[in-house]
Amino acid sequence: MHIDITTLEQTQALATRLTDQLQVGDVVALYGDLGTGKTTFVQHVLASMGCTEDVTSPTYTLVNVYNTPKGEVWHADCYRLENMLEVENVGLLDYLDDCISLIEWPAIIAPLLPNDRLELYFSLDGKSRFVKVRGTGRWTTSTLQHLYA
Repeated sequence: MHIDITTLEQTQALATRLTDQLQVGDVVALYGDLGTGKTTFVQHVLASMGCTEDVTSPTYTLVNVYNTPKGEVWHADCYRLENMLEVENVGLLDYLDDCISLIEWPAIIAPLLPNDRLELYFSLDGKSRFVKVRGTGRWTTSTLQHLYA
């Protein structure tokens, strides 16, 4: 399934529709090159959850934790992680059941993520952004239908 996003409003709407479905224990893996909108999308997801904190990229901190009315959200960025030892040191995998996890650049930890997860693949073509959606486990095709307006 593909979603075309050509405006900031469409990004916000997609984030809101996703937020309506998110619950503690959910893992959302965000793939895409630099500048494709992963962090911007996370900012909108957290705003939709009622987060009033400044949401920034965790590229250097690796994980930013936010408290929302829906529960704790871990926003992770695995871009700088080079091996499994670094993954273990971050401790992200220890808390997946206790929070909503939004993980940018998840390729290095993908084999360790639960099978029950949502994957969003962001791409950019000129001024248009595209999101390919893939869900496993509870994120079946019928569950994902709500993401499409």
